Amino acid sequence: MRPDIFIIVTDSARAFFSNSNDDRERPDFYDSLVDFNYCKNAYASAPSSVMSGASMISSLDSYMTSRNYDDFRFNNNFKINNIEKIKSHGYETSGFFVARELREKLGRLVGVPKDYKLNHLKFSDRMWSNEDLNKCVDKYLQKKKNNRFPLFSLIWNNIRNDKDISVNLQNLVDILKKHERWNDSIIFILSDHGYPVAEKGITPEGLKKDGKTHDLWLTEDNIRIPFYFKVNSNSNNKIINENVSTIDIFPTIFDFLGLSFDNVFSDGISLYNINDQIKKKLQERTLRVDSRFIGQSMRKTAILYKNYKYVIDHDKNQKELQLVNHDKFTEKKILDKHEINSFLNAEYVIKENKAINYQYAVNLFYLLNKENKLSIVLGRHDISLLNYLKTLPHVNIIKKVDSVFYPYFLTDLFKKNLYLINVESKYKLLSFVLNILFNRYKKVRLLNDHEVLNWNIRRYYRAVKAASQYILLEPLYLFVRIKELIR
Repeated sequence: MRPDIFIIVTDSARAFFSNSNDDRERPDFYDSLVDFNYCKNAYASAPSSVMSGASMISSLDSYMTSRNYDDFRFNNNFKINNIEKIKSHGYETSGFFVARELREKLGRLVGVPKDYKLNHLKFSDRMWSNEDLNKCVDKYLQKKKNNRFPLFSLIWNNIRNDKDISVNLQNLVDILKKHERWNDSIIFILSDHGYPVAEKGITPEGLKKDGKTHDLWLTEDNIRIPFYFKVNSNSNNKIINENVSTIDIFPTIFDFLGLSFDNVFSDGISLYNINDQIKKKLQERTLRVDSRFIGQSMRKTAILYKNYKYVIDHDKNQKELQLVNHDKFTEKKILDKHEINSFLNAEYVIKENKAINYQYAVNLFYLLNKENKLSIVLGRHDISLLNYLKTLPHVNIIKKVDSVFYPYFLTDLFKKNLYLINVESKYKLLSFVLNILFNRYKKVRLLNDHEVLNWNIRRYYRAVKAASQYILLEPLYLFVRIKELIR
């Protein structure tokens, strides 16, 4: 039987002790993990919980997994949800999250057990306590005592407002040991991101007052994470000094299980069997960290390579090269490294194009697999979209138009397999009529290079829709969500 797998995430725990005198310091509990491999220079894919979690689940750079935050939609056409692959190999999966936001957005990807929450807990509760979360895990494992299938669980607690976080983490370990789910299991223990240190003057309360969020900072204190793992007794107790990321979690798991990891959009590397060849791959790899999804404003990006960091502010079109002191968790701006600056800028361009092409590909997936030949009317577009479509040998771009009312378009109405790509939304009714009449016209919305979606009623609707599974279980949930959206 395959080993159980547990990924234990402590939200917002720094990778180091900073003397900030706040509740985000590195828990003392991590010092007890002497039998684990320790990744000394580990990075989150984003200083944001949902983005970081989506990165863990997909092994993709976080900004690729969805186009926006508020209407988070995890496009899985290419089977990038590693949880599904785990399921296909006999695993029973579950997710335990203290935060409702994570239950809503990540819970539906992992599966939130509905029979094991405590009676006094509600899905509409904004936050459960770590103590209650441990009890839920205990209750779940008790029910699975005679389970015939191996278990996969993503357990997500929160360091904030918990002065006993180390005690609660140890209690969780004791629960796994009590149910004999510790010794032979694959276990990752880490945080999803860090938090700015005290001297920056950044607090959750202050950010809320200013209408900002802490993920605007791509500093070492905010993106470095504690990262420990064990896979079996023969490959533990190592210190890995090379830069690693949350995208490496599932490549490591699959490698140990003897399963292939074939996600062509992922830069993840297995950490299971660290040898000279793997060390070289890790040293030569560039990592990416993002503060926003690809369709959002206020987006910043960091490209990491050895002890260099290249930071891009997309809104301001500013780029900055920094030298990182890994031991002190600090960085400073440098100006005299033209060669490395050019290299990291080129790496950024490659990763950016990969992300945009990924969004094109996943949104055209059902068309590309359904039809042998596509005829496309292309509306609003940019160079990258046009170049991508030109790479597809079975796509014929009939017209590039701003309006489907142009007379010359009417001559193409009876062509087979005609699709409208990014045609203005005001022509949605015409597209709908054409589909009814001919049953083959499809309107597809693809990402533009600089697409930024503003708040509108559709995004409110999607936010509520994302919580629909919980509303069915708990009708009061709907009123809680509506009240929050109005506020």
